Amino acid sequence: MALGPGPRGGGTADMASCHKVMLLLDTAGGAARHSRVRRAALRLLTYLSCRFGLARVHWAFKFFDSQGARSRPSRVSDFRELGGRSWEDFEEELEARLEDRAHLPGPAPRATYTHGALVETLLDYQWDRPEITSPAKPILRSSGRRLLDAESEAREAEATLGGLANAVFLLAPCPHSQRELLQFVSGSEAQAQSPPPAPKQVMEKLLPRRVQEVMLARKITFYWVDTTEWSKVRA
Repeated sequence: MALGPGPRGGGTADMASCHKVMLLLDTAGGAARHSRVRRAALRLLTYLSCRFGLARVHWAFKFFDSQGARSRPSRVSDFRELGGRSWEDFEEELEARLEDRAHLPGPAPRATYTHGALVETLLDYQWDRPEITSPAKPILRSSGRRLLDAESEAREAEATLGGLANAVFLLAPCPHSQRELLQFVSGSEAQAQSPPPAPKQVMEKLLPRRVQEVMLARKITFYWVDTTEWSKVRA
């Protein structure tokens, strides 16, 4: 993996502007979909490294199966710097999931499994950024040499970085029709003649208010990267 070099700076500045990025990857669908997931992850990390610099991006990854098939837990459970070693670990984990497909899919809809994986990423990983908010590292203003409070310091750092603090990127197929959306929310219980779910229903299944509040408190932005094969997308 060849990630482009990013801007280099002082140690304190790099730590103060560090982004924490989680890749939440849906591995349902077999080898063909795994290949698309891998390409999407590589392009995303390359973009982030070119935009912010290798030293300013710490990343982690978590695999889940939106069809409910179980697999062994990941060996990697912390944010790490971008680089060859962390990418090799990612590829090893992805390959392991190609070989571990013996379990039958579960009965719940895709939205339920996706929601569960998202909640685990919020609870199992350290999202706090003491390098920004720690009172042990005050910044002196030139005018009056006034100490910045932690909240103002965090806001200034995030503004400098284009508004991105922490982020979860869901790499998974997106519903492309009302029928697919209904199946995403209701699964096998969906009736062919049922009306499509309202946006509020979709949000309640995937990102209920309590989850949104946690993400807001930890300054986490959620992105959905569609990994659907273009030839299968209906016009």
